[in-house]
Amino acid sequence: MFSLFRENIRIALDSIKSQLLRTILTIIIIGIGIWALVGILSAVKALENTISSDFASMGANTFNIQRYEFTVNSNRGGEKRKVNPIISYDNIREFMDVYQYPYTQVSVSFRGTSGAEVKFESEKTDPEVQVYGVNENYLESTGTKVD
Repeated sequence: MFSLFRENIRIALDSIKSQLLRTILTIIIIGIGIWALVGILSAVKALENTISSDFASMGANTFNIQRYEFTVNSNRGGEKRKVNPIISYDNIREFMDVYQYPYTQVSVSFRGTSGAEVKFESEKTDPEVQVYGVNENYLESTGTKVD
């Protein structure tokens, strides 16, 4: 068995010596192909990371769903103010279940009050604290840092 293996190795080496140019060209072409594949995959991953970070820093990957606009409307012209339906917790859960795409997350927040005094044991804050109820994605999506 060992002599058969040794004979096969000798035939292979003789073939390489007799076809040296073909062997070298084949090795070079295989090397270039592997190098190109690794380079393309690295470039695609780098572009993906760059685009994701650029969009995240611009805030272009977020949108808000809320009951009313941020603007304050005065009611001077006798216009009736449109009463939008309340967004319930069930609506939010349904949206979170349906809206599941790669590289996305749903952030939920609710302002409980804008003039509260927060107490813990013997400590308390000024009576002008805004109290929010949020989920685990809120801090990341708003860029809020917690010390």
